[in-house]
Amino acid sequence: MHYQKLSSSNEEITRQFNYHCEPLSEDTNNNTAIVNNNNNSYDNKNDPKITISFVIVNSNNNSNNLEKILKDKQNQTTAHIVYRDYRSVSLLRYIKLPKFKNLKEISLIQFGIVDINSLSTMLPFHQITYLDLSNNLIEKVTAFKKFEMLEYLILDHNNITSLNDGELDNHVFRDLKRLKVLSMCYNYLLYMYSITDELKQCTSLKHLYLKNNPYSLVQVIADQINGPPVIDEYPIDGDPNRRNHKDNQNSLFYTPSYRSFFSCTLTQLLTLDGVWIDREKELLDANFVLPHQHPPKYEKRQEFLNELINRELYRNNNRKVIENIWHNYGEIISEPPVIKKLDNIINRPRQLEYSPFEQGVVILGSSDGLVKLYNFNTQQTMYESHIGHNFQAVLGIAWMTASKVFVGNSDGTINLIDYSPEKTSSREFANFQKLTSLHCNSDLTTLGVCGNSLHLNLIDTTTGQTSAIIKDAHTKYINVIKFAHRSPSVFVSTSFDGTVKVWDLRSSHTTPNYTIKTGTEINVLSVFSKDDKYVLSSSIDNQVTQYHTVDGSIHLQLPIKKTYAYYNFTRSYYTCSENIIVGSCQETVMRIYNSSTGKLVRDVELPPSFFFSNRPGIQSLRGDPFNSNSFLILPTDLSNLIHIKWSNIFE
Repeated sequence: MHYQKLSSSNEEITRQFNYHCEPLSEDTNNNTAIVNNNNNSYDNKNDPKITISFVIVNSNNNSNNLEKILKDKQNQTTAHIVYRDYRSVSLLRYIKLPKFKNLKEISLIQFGIVDINSLSTMLPFHQITYLDLSNNLIEKVTAFKKFEMLEYLILDHNNITSLNDGELDNHVFRDLKRLKVLSMCYNYLLYMYSITDELKQCTSLKHLYLKNNPYSLVQVIADQINGPPVIDEYPIDGDPNRRNHKDNQNSLFYTPSYRSFFSCTLTQLLTLDGVWIDREKELLDANFVLPHQHPPKYEKRQEFLNELINRELYRNNNRKVIENIWHNYGEIISEPPVIKKLDNIINRPRQLEYSPFEQGVVILGSSDGLVKLYNFNTQQTMYESHIGHNFQAVLGIAWMTASKVFVGNSDGTINLIDYSPEKTSSREFANFQKLTSLHCNSDLTTLGVCGNSLHLNLIDTTTGQTSAIIKDAHTKYINVIKFAHRSPSVFVSTSFDGTVKVWDLRSSHTTPNYTIKTGTEINVLSVFSKDDKYVLSSSIDNQVTQYHTVDGSIHLQLPIKKTYAYYNFTRSYYTCSENIIVGSCQETVMRIYNSSTGKLVRDVELPPSFFFSNRPGIQSLRGDPFNSNSFLILPTDLSNLIHIKWSNIFE
């Protein structure tokens, strides 16, 4: 498969294609890409050749001209168009799309198409036999199930990571019963087993093109058994004299097992990447491990990796993230957790904090001001009472001692609850209007408070009165304040003004030690690591960054794909094993990362049945300070609590 290089003077380009493409030569005089047809071993005269003429739309043509070109082809059976502006994004949104009634072959190359469903009013899915959507932005392949008559599908240079879009029962290619030719070169397909599992179901497929996809995890599995390969020895473009090309050394196409694996696994294929398959030779050259040949210790991990690649890599469709995950193969946890929905503990929970003093104890605050102290080990309520005035939501909780905890409500009231066995009491502290967060320092002398205000208040825990006010600490509302674990004078404030500030009360009450500009407008939360070496900052839409506490320089940023949703507020916390847990309010997945390397350790997709809202997500989450395998999730619909637990895998 080949495109002739476009020149600015071309108005039309012709491409000729046949099944067993050998290296192409170009006839520059008549703008035709010609297939060499001298392969004597190939004698199937019934395989047709296809000649396609492309109409070139230059970037200086306006949308009206493109609309006219499409309209002119409305009643034709073929329409092959290349748009020459690489900057085009979803170009078809801005023009009136005609309805093609007789169309059987179509090419829309370089149109910025993201979702094939956007063409539903334009294309007669049920009768198209040839479809070329190369050089677009397509990520999902699910919609191609509609093309029942499709024989040729060309999706080169797109953003495809998976052939089933992360859904293990979504078999797209099983329904394409006429498909003969599939080309998906220069995408982000990674996992060989996942690809072959899907394509085995397409029994009509004869010719497959997968050049220049990322390095495959099948080789990583072989590495675990046989030792790692030497990247420098991989030939490039079939030429043993060209080695270690920087653009190809991590390509799936250049792994030693690639050709043998696909040739022997997809027995219906006649050619792979334009070269005739000699299966006897491929079997002799085979240096891969088939799924049924895995030692028992790899079987469960292999099954989980199949699921992970189809799910997590689909969310993160760029090469850097893909490389991150396959390099981290040995650290990924494959055992499934136990996930439980906790309905009957408290109605409409709004805030939660584990006790750092007693294992299994959690304090919960509800949307109507109810505070409940609950022991998960004994499944008993230790304390329960409404706090504050007018049944306002509990927004801030901060432990002081094993039996004392601060609780702040949205109306600004702050109470210190003492649930000692000898005497249960509640003491009201100085108010802070529109409170959103509070936290007690390590020597228990100062309570920091912030909210929908530009000021920070410091309250003396002995007198209950405000001891200091840091005015204009930020230029917009301050969402969270957190003290360091070991230094009682150091704290961090997180604001909607795009900054995170680290303060030290020993040096100044008016000027921060330094200010971090996170590069995003809204910052949600910042916390210190257990040893106070790092500050972990969470911003909107999956931006999670770990900074050095000493100077605010970046240590690492977690590679989580953005959703481009404005209200996708992200929160992240350290666990007792110093991993990082991440959740966002418009996504139902909890992710666990290694805080030293930034590599993914595990992700957990929460079942849809656990959410009552049509917009499910994670409002907040915490790790058990005594058990690195146990986590609590607060969903955005505030309907219940969700408990996630493994069996001693993070010890």
